[in-house]
Order: sequence, then C-alpha cells, then structure tokens
Amino acid sequence: MVAADRTSRASASADTDWARLVIQSSQSPIEFGMGVRANLKADIGEAITQGRVSVRDVELAADIAIGIWLEVTRGIIARGPRPGTTSQALDATLRALGLGQR
Repeated sequence: MVAADRTSRASASADTDWARLVIQSSQSPIEFGMGVRANLKADIGEAITQGRVSVRDVELAADIAIGIWLEVTRGIIARGPRPGTTSQALDATLRALGLGQR
C-alpha cells in the first residue's frame, strides 16, 4: 500500500490530469461516480444541443463514455501511469463520442 501511495503521488506530481483524478477519488466511490456521471451527462447534453455529438441519447452516450474510460483506466493501471497518458485517454474517449479534442 505504501508503495502504491508513493506511485500515485509521484504520478500526480508529474501529470495534472492524474492529480485531479487522485484527489477526486478520495471521495466515497458512490458520490464520486454519481458526480462524474451527472457532469458527463450535462456536458454531453450540451454537446447534443449544439450538434457536436453524433449520439443523440444522453444516457447511452454516458454509458459509452464511462465504459470506454473504465477499460482505458484499467489498461493504464495495468501498465503503470506515464505522463500524458490520462490526457490521451480522455481525448480518445471524447473522440469516440464524436466530441473531438477538448
């Protein structure tokens, strides 16, 4: 556990997106998950309204994004985080929904 904590802190220092993820994950998993989903749905809903996303169902688009993100995150954890990986994963997830670069 100590080594994992040191690795997380070292990664957080090197990558601001990873730092944000580490800090936000200190919330309870249920609160964190509900907040992420609510924010994601709001952003996707806005993108749908603006015609920037091809998926028209907010719930489906949120499920797609969360599913992709979970798999990408598992891969990052399995390989070990590297600087910039989190940003690349986020950009890839957004592209999968047709949102383009952030």
